Amino acid sequence: MTATLADLRRTYQAHRSLIFDALESADQVDFALRAHALAVDDVLIQQWHKHGLNEAPITLLAVGGYARFELFPHSDVDILLLHDGADVRALAGIEGFLSEAWDLGFEIGHSVRSVDECIAEAEADVTVATSLLERRAIVGAPGNPLALDQRWQQAFDVDHFVKAKRFEQQQRYARFEDTAYNLEPNIKESPGGLRDVQMVLWLSRAITGATSLESLVSQGFLNRPECDALSTAYCQTKFLRARLHLLAKRREDRLVFELQNTLAQTLGIEPAGGLRASEMLMKRYYQAARQLRLFNDILIDALTSNRSAPTTPLPGSRFAACDGKLDLVNRGANLTALETLQAFRLLYQDRAYTSFTPELRRAIVRASTRLPENAFDNDECRSLCVNFLRGGHGVYHALKAMNELGVLGKLVPPWQRIVGQMQHDLFHVYTVDQHILMVLRNMRRFADPAHSHEYPLCSQLMQEFPERELLYLACIFHDIAKGRGGDHSELGMADARDYCTQLGLAEDQVELVAWLVEHHLTMSAFAQKRDIADPAVVNEFAALVGTEKRLLALYLLTVADVRGTSPKVWNNWKARLLEQLFRSARTLLNASGDTSVFDVLADRLIEARRLLALYAVDVTRAETFWRSLDSVYLQRHSADEIAWHARNLFFRQETEKPVVRTRLMPSGEGLQIMVYLRDRAGLFARIMNVFARLNFSVLDARVHTSRTGYALDTFTVVNPGSADVAYRDITQLLEHALLETLETEAPLSAPPLGKPTRQQRHFPITPVIEITPDEQAQRFVLEIVAADRTGLLARIAAVLSSRGISIQTARINTLGARAEDVFVVSGGRLAEESTRIELETELAEAIS
Repeated sequence: MTATLADLRRTYQAHRSLIFDALESADQVDFALRAHALAVDDVLIQQWHKHGLNEAPITLLAVGGYARFELFPHSDVDILLLHDGADVRALAGIEGFLSEAWDLGFEIGHSVRSVDECIAEAEADVTVATSLLERRAIVGAPGNPLALDQRWQQAFDVDHFVKAKRFEQQQRYARFEDTAYNLEPNIKESPGGLRDVQMVLWLSRAITGATSLESLVSQGFLNRPECDALSTAYCQTKFLRARLHLLAKRREDRLVFELQNTLAQTLGIEPAGGLRASEMLMKRYYQAARQLRLFNDILIDALTSNRSAPTTPLPGSRFAACDGKLDLVNRGANLTALETLQAFRLLYQDRAYTSFTPELRRAIVRASTRLPENAFDNDECRSLCVNFLRGGHGVYHALKAMNELGVLGKLVPPWQRIVGQMQHDLFHVYTVDQHILMVLRNMRRFADPAHSHEYPLCSQLMQEFPERELLYLACIFHDIAKGRGGDHSELGMADARDYCTQLGLAEDQVELVAWLVEHHLTMSAFAQKRDIADPAVVNEFAALVGTEKRLLALYLLTVADVRGTSPKVWNNWKARLLEQLFRSARTLLNASGDTSVFDVLADRLIEARRLLALYAVDVTRAETFWRSLDSVYLQRHSADEIAWHARNLFFRQETEKPVVRTRLMPSGEGLQIMVYLRDRAGLFARIMNVFARLNFSVLDARVHTSRTGYALDTFTVVNPGSADVAYRDITQLLEHALLETLETEAPLSAPPLGKPTRQQRHFPITPVIEITPDEQAQRFVLEIVAADRTGLLARIAAVLSSRGISIQTARINTLGARAEDVFVVSGGRLAEESTRIELETELAEAIS
């Protein structure tokens, strides 16, 4: 009696549960995945017979992971219905078979093809060729697979397949910034993921016929210890993926934040060494990913190299050239510390070779594990390191390779502690070691003329800075002390000073590197949290920096650092702030004699007059408008902004209607909005309400009240969702919404806070609110750190408005999903400590 569909489904689900409920360790994963594939085989075979397909000229084949018996709990069941060219699509049984396969709970990926169609599709699409390479017959007419085998041997182009797969891998790596060390890695597709081993097996099957890692041992491509290490890492990653599917109850291949801790707990991982359980889990994953990425490189190179190519010894060394690659004269020999460094110099700085041979790469890995901790602590190694850094070319790629091959932790001992170190600050997207390498990459690009179009000022300044090795060392050490507790800038400064002294650098060079590490966050803090249009702020920053050389170095390091955190953190607005601060400070440091605030403001007005003349504006009337303002206004705005305001307002100084004007930011990113009307209570809150309602993010706000009682407020905003909307439509929408709101006195309620992101839910930020008096104790600085969400500013403004507190200026700083906002406020009895405590409590409740 044929089992009903419901019976089959229950039986399959029971078998699947038994299989994966028993999966408790990585050494069981291959058995579980194979058992799952066989359970699916059994169900499909029963369905095949039920629908009368056993007599049809058609064969059911498994392809993809299902074919190689790696069927994860929620993976697709990929099948091919192979026929002999007859018109089988009309068979009633096929439609029923496929329909019921879905009803059984399988995620079916299917195709119906003849032998000829398979060959044609494989030639046109390497993905199809890959799936067919691992085909496995399950049930049906036996002649079809045999016919496909014969045609496949005749038509399969190995060279084309290998070339296409290598290109495919390059594209896959590029999607993940060529790193395994993302904080939320895709353990299937990322570099160092399961695809890396599958890639090796696909190429080995195509090139040599080897179908497993054991086969590669017998063919001499792997030795036994390497095979064991690779198999262990592969099983660990497969085990993680299987448990991830079970935990998420769906096909989920990303180790996302909200699942990391739960997954660690289900695996019995405990916190240790100051690390959370989730961080311990990720450390394990990164170690396995490093192994998979390493052997992917070694084995693909070995499989595609000319194994009979002759070697040519290099004079005076143990190295040789082999088919354009750097090799060892005596393969299997052990390298000294100096020879290990020489190998990297020869490859990445001499540029005479395309890569290491697999044998040399293996020798470097052996050296990284065999050499003692102080192996590089000698004059020869130190001299080679300094010369390599000084040469510049290949620095990033060499240090990246050193990290992957395990050498960098021996060369720079503090590095060992940050390999795979997570960062839970809501704006870094890489581990600490990978972030540092990204910063180093950015710095190196500043020195490469081929990339001068990206950041022309940084490229220009790099040409003015001859001691680039000091910048590279500052990159290496700026975050090297993260995760130790305490101030990582101070701890890193001590590490940098010790290491640079050991390298034999001059005292002034050592101190510059140490100073850069100590102050690597200073320029960002000034640019994003202080009013850098105020000459007093610029004077303070310039005095802290002290010299033009330090300023150049700090600016380059800051830009490289911010760009290396996350693609979402860097934008043109931050670039403009940093450049403005750099140029202002450089002018002060180069000035002969003291430059007063009045000199700066006078120069600003001269430039504003020049800009107004270009628009044929009556400068005399503009100056009358400026006299209604004061020096504080001039300090807060650039000459361009002063001219823009005057051009639109000099003939409307006493208007009774609000004036709203919008323009593109000079930097090309975001909009600048000017609002001018008679000042009244709650004005800032009303404007923030409009921005929140329209989903605009505020980057900067400068609020000013004229001597005649008019508010002149300037905002810089961006709308993340407006990329496909015309600029004209955006400006019209904003201006209309603001005018409509400002022309009414009707009360507005604060908008609700937007929902927190996944990262914010997993790493919640308890709001930090501080209110401190300024130097004159006349105004107060309100600093708020909180999770950035839609409506945050509007709710803050509503609380301040309800207490009669005026906002003088606002500096909005968004770092990924984290907001760090600074307001200068006055009024509302803030001089009383009890009032400040009440305000802090009310703000915390409003934004939590």
